[in-house]
Amino acid sequence: MKNVTAQEILNGDILTRKWFTDQKWVALLVFFLVVLYVYSAYAAQSQQRHIDDLKDVEEYIISILEEEVLAIEFYTNGKNRFGGDIARSDGAAISIDYLAKHFHYPAEYLSQFDYEVYSWSGKYDDTRQKCQ
Repeated sequence: MKNVTAQEILNGDILTRKWFTDQKWVALLVFFLVVLYVYSAYAAQSQQRHIDDLKDVEEYIISILEEEVLAIEFYTNGKNRFGGDIARSDGAAISIDYLAKHFHYPAEYLSQFDYEVYSWSGKYDDTRQKCQ
C-alpha cells in the first residue's frame, strides 16, 4: 500500500483509492453515528432547563425556603396539568388577568382550571379554586 500524501487528500484522489472504496460501508457507518451523536446531544440539551450559574440555583432555593416564591399548580378534573411559581407579594393579587399575563396563556384557557398555591411551611397555601 502506497503512502497517502496531503496532496491526494486535498485533491480528493483518496476517494478513488481501492482501500477507501473497500471501506465505504465503514465510512457510511461512521457518518451515521456522528449524525446520531449530534442529534442526541442537541435533543438532550434542548430538553434541559439551562441554568448558567450555580449561584442562581442557590438563590432560587433560598427564595423558596424563605417563602418569597410560592409554587402554583393548575388542575382540571383533579389531574395536575402544569405549574410554575409566583412571588409571595403577588399571592393576594391572584386573578385570571394576572395569571394570564404571568404564565403567557390566554385568560379563556386558564379559566377552565382550578389551582393551588403552596408554600414551604404551608403558611401561604391557598385551597383549590376556579380561576376567575
